[in-house]
Amino acid sequence: QWKERGTGDVRFMKNRETGKIRLLMRREKTLKICANHFISPLLTLKENVGSDRSWVWTAPDFADNEVKEEILAIRFANTENAKKFKEEFEKAQAENSKFVEKEKPAEASSDKPEPPKEEAASS
Repeated sequence: QWKERGTGDVRFMKNRETGKIRLLMRREKTLKICANHFISPLLTLKENVGSDRSWVWTAPDFADNEVKEEILAIRFANTENAKKFKEEFEKAQAENSKFVEKEKPAEASSDKPEPPKEEAASS
C-alpha cells in the first residue's frame, strides 16, 4: 500500500564540505521534508510498473528525523522530466561512489587503531 508523502520540488543537494549528494524533497505548501537520503551507488532505480514517467527505489530515508528503510516512488508530469530525474540520480550515484569506496575499508576493519607510541628523547 502506498503512502503519499506529498507533491513538491525534489532536489539533489551537494554538501559544500564533504561533496556528498543527497535527495531532498519538500511538500509544496508546508515545505515539510518528505524525502531526505544519501544517493548511494548501491540504490537501484526501477521504472514503476506500466509508467514511463515514474520511478521506484528503496533507501534508508531520514525524512521523519529517524532513519528508516523506505520504498520511495516519484511521478512526473511528463516523460522528459522523468528521464532528466534518472540522469541526475545516476550522475549523483557516480559522484557519490568515491565516498562509498573510501568508507568501505574503514568499516570492514574491526581492528582498533593503536595509540601512538611515545619516544623518549635522550641527551
